[in-house]
Amino acid sequence: MCVDSDSACFNRYQCDSQGFTCRSNVVECLDEYDDLVRRHNALVAEAEVILQRHNTLVDDYNRQLEDLNRQVTENRELISAQEDAQSCINRASTLEAARACLSWLR
Repeated sequence: MCVDSDSACFNRYQCDSQGFTCRSNVVECLDEYDDLVRRHNALVAEAEVILQRHNTLVDDYNRQLEDLNRQVTENRELISAQEDAQSCINRASTLEAARACLSWLR
């Protein structure tokens, strides 16, 4: 069988039913493969940027949540101290005793 000088057999699974394929077909396939690899790598890089941004946002959220919880705890302690001082003042029978109640707020 005569074949074109641009034909080559690479292995029996890669060739057509006659056992040959054109090099240009393989080159096109390799070019498409290289394009797919480039697109894949670009998507991986984009996903890594998105993941880093996600992690940054999660860290910021967690820090803000910790700050909020700390502020809530501090506010509860202040409210409790105010309530204790108010209760003390309500029970005080003298001005000196009422002034002594203000130590709850410090």
